[in-house]
Amino acid sequence: MQVAARTIVGHAASGVVSFGRSIESVVLGTAPDDVETFDYLCAGFVDLQVNGYDDVDLWHAVRARDHAAINRLSERLLDHGVTSWQPTLVTAPLDRYRDALEFLTDTPLSGAQRIGVHLEGPFLGRAPGAHRRDHIVDVDLDFVAALPSIVSMVTIAPESRGSSQAIASLASRGMLSRG
Repeated sequence: MQVAARTIVGHAASGVVSFGRSIESVVLGTAPDDVETFDYLCAGFVDLQVNGYDDVDLWHAVRARDHAAINRLSERLLDHGVTSWQPTLVTAPLDRYRDALEFLTDTPLSGAQRIGVHLEGPFLGRAPGAHRRDHIVDVDLDFVAALPSIVSMVTIAPESRGSSQAIASLASRGMLSRG
């Protein structure tokens, strides 16, 4: 599919954008007559760390199994130009993640598109910042190996024992690790 704009935001020029599931090309210049043309075209924002928004705390909504709150969060993000988002679960006891990930997998969304889930912990090493220190643990390779495909990013302190093996395991499955 192709669309054109008299101004492509970020380029300040006219052009044609070709896309399928993602943008395939942006060609600056005059559009052919048969391509639908808009005044402006701009990409949506992608938010890779969403712990909550407005009155919705992600962990609270997940633990309460509140589909409506997750959808409200997703709709509010879209209202502000975020077209894709990654729910982010902060540090918690390992046994809480399984149910949380199942819930997020089963939650149908309206609003912005979910692009996986980010686990921001619990493998944060010696510099956990605002995370609860009593939930910070060394990398658990069995836990990492069992992560479902909805997990797209895991924050791991590089100094944590087992971090290299965990990062290799995640990368081999197409997941990102952040340290």
